[in-house]
Amino acid sequence: NVHTKFTPAYRACFSVKDYIDKIYFRFDKYLKDKKQADKYLTLLNSLKNLNLKKFIDDTVQTITSSYGKKELTKPTGQNKKRLNPSDFGAHNILFRPDGSFCFIDFEDFGWDDPVKIIADFISHPQNVTLSEEYKDYFKNEYVRRSNLSLEDSKRLDTAIKLIALEWLAYHMAAITPEWIERRKFAEVNFNKKAYIKDQLQKLEF
Repeated sequence: NVHTKFTPAYRACFSVKDYIDKIYFRFDKYLKDKKQADKYLTLLNSLKNLNLKKFIDDTVQTITSSYGKKELTKPTGQNKKRLNPSDFGAHNILFRPDGSFCFIDFEDFGWDDPVKIIADFISHPQNVTLSEEYKDYFKNEYVRRSNLSLEDSKRLDTAIKLIALEWLAYHMAAITPEWIERRKFAEVNFNKKAYIKDQLQKLEF
């Protein structure tokens, strides 16, 4: 049985509530070092007067307002789960001379919600500058070829919005001292100033 051979993907989501939990997991990382992180956040005029906690709470509520309590926690059936590389962005696609292509980076690969691979691609920082036309084409073609149910299609639109919000929380957490130290450890020629500037630009975008 193939299901016994793979573990869940990194950041796997098997209910709408799982998507929400991932947002607050990231946001809690920011709250842990809020004073230090806010030194950088105050550089962004667009965020100076924004209550970030209220913004996230209100946005989550708006996105999931059409779901009942049971719907939020309803688990993905075992037969519906799909394998997801988890870091599904344009930067992990190699195009061959003959026009074919392949995907790389399966470090976080595993079982996941069938719609999450689409939401991951559309919301990934490497892909957010793609035109809405291209994003819609990718999403609609994937849905068409995958024969997703109406329930799955509804969850797809929800997942796209919630993962975008998770990335916002990610960029907030990424400018905390703990996260910066991790990046310094991972990169030999780490440039703190450039790194923080990049995270703030992505956050504001």
